[in-house]
Amino acid sequence: MPDRRTVLLGGCLGLFGAAAGAVRLRPGTDIGFDPASVLPQQVDDWRAVAPEEVILPSPDQLTDRVYDEMAIKAFVHPDQPPITLVMAYGRRQDYTFQLHRPEICYVASGFEVLDVQEQDLPIAASPVPGNIMLAERGSRREAVLYWTRIGEVFAQSLWEQRLAVARGVSRWRVDEGVLLRLSMPATGYDSAIPVLSDFARRLIALSGPRGRQVLLGQT
Repeated sequence: MPDRRTVLLGGCLGLFGAAAGAVRLRPGTDIGFDPASVLPQQVDDWRAVAPEEVILPSPDQLTDRVYDEMAIKAFVHPDQPPITLVMAYGRRQDYTFQLHRPEICYVASGFEVLDVQEQDLPIAASPVPGNIMLAERGSRREAVLYWTRIGEVFAQSLWEQRLAVARGVSRWRVDEGVLLRLSMPATGYDSAIPVLSDFARRLIALSGPRGRQVLLGQT
């Protein structure tokens, strides 16, 4: 079962908005987000279960609207440690916003980030620009695989993410943003990243056209 202490959400995956001054920006493509219709309940031998405990920000930090656009699942396997999936989707009509990146929010949650790398993830027909990370808190160590998409841009760093938002603003528009994060207990990359990559690949395949549109921006 998922570790009660480490189903992290908190400051990790919130979506925050900052007013765009007196300028009214037009929205980018709004694809909507319905976790029930996008994410499968089973991925091969992995079966979805409800996480035992989720640490969430206080109500004054995230709006109800953001909660409605977030999916949290734990997947269990008879022969593997559990995988925790967190998916956040945000759309704004009048604000610029950014996804909180795991390499930053894990630190805020008391973890030490041991390593973070930019990688082209082999999870779709074309590699998806993303990241892998190793983080530790006490005796707990996690391997993390994730990608962030703002409109058509896959941002692998905070700088790229801010640049993607700025480019949207320069076109008088605000694009949607998606963060997909997979994590599992692991001592290192070698034992976990191939498992997480294979899980992500199958998740995308089983999500169908609608899932690929949300996860990858593909129509």
